[in-house]
Amino acid sequence: MATRRLIAVLAAAVVAAALVVLLGHDVPGGGAAPSKALLVRAQLAPSAVEFGDEVVARVVAVVDTRTVDVHRLVVEDDLAPLTELGATTRAVTRRGPLATVVESTPVACLVQRCVNDAGQVRLALRAVHVVTPGRVATVHFPVLTVRGRASSSDSSLRADASPPSVTYRISPSTLGLVLDVVAALLAAAGAALVGREVARVAARRRRAPDPLARALAFVREAEERPPPDRRLALELLDRALHGSRAGVSDLAWSKPDPTSDELARIADELQDGDGA
Repeated sequence: MATRRLIAVLAAAVVAAALVVLLGHDVPGGGAAPSKALLVRAQLAPSAVEFGDEVVARVVAVVDTRTVDVHRLVVEDDLAPLTELGATTRAVTRRGPLATVVESTPVACLVQRCVNDAGQVRLALRAVHVVTPGRVATVHFPVLTVRGRASSSDSSLRADASPPSVTYRISPSTLGLVLDVVAALLAAAGAALVGREVARVAARRRRAPDPLARALAFVREAEERPPPDRRLALELLDRALHGSRAGVSDLAWSKPDPTSDELARIADELQDGDGA
C-alpha cells in the first residue's frame, strides 16, 4: 500500500511539473492567467494482472486554482466490465496556485468477459471526462491486460454450472390427480359422518316419548299405587300440560287424597282428546 501511495505521489508530481512547464510557456511576462488551467491523466495500477487481482483505477487532475474551483471538479468515468471492490477516494494536494486532485477506485475483473481460451484478454475501458465549470477534459485509461489462471489445456477442469434436468418419481400431473381424488374421498367421508350423526340425533328424538304421554302413563300406573304416588303423577301431568288443564294441580294437593277413579277420569279425558 505504501508503494502504491508513493507511485501516486510521484505521478502527481510529474504531472504537476509538466503543467508548470506548459503554463510557463503560455504565460507572457509571468503575470497573466495561464491559457491551460486543467491537465488530466488516467492510470491503471498495475496495467497487467491475473483474473481476480485488484487494480487501482486512478484519475489525476492538476488544475490552476486561480481559474478553476477545485471543489467543483467532477470526474465522470465508467469502469465496466470491472467490478468495484470499494468506495472511490479523493485526495487533494496544493502547491502554490496548483492543486492536484487524485481519485482512486479499487477494481477487479471478475466476469466471464475477462477470460478466454487464448490465455489473456485486453480490455479497453470507456473514456474519462473531467468536468469543471466551462471546461471538459477527456482522457483514456491504458489498456488492461488480464491473464487467465488456467491454460487452455486445463479446460477439463471447468465445471458445468448448468443445473441437472429435473426428474420425478411420480409425475406432477399424476400426483396432482391422486391428491384430488384423495381430497374428494375425504370430503365424502366427512359428509357421510355428518349425515350419520344427524340421522342418529333425529332417530333418538323420534324414539323419545312425548312428555304428556309419559305423564299419562305415570298417571295410569299411579291409579293402583299409594296416595303420595298419585299426587306426584298428577303434579307431573300438570307440568306436562303447562298448567293448561284446570283442576289438575288442585287435585294433586287437595284433601282428601286423590282417588284412583279421579286419576282414571282425567287420563281418559286427555286420551280421548279433551285437553290433549
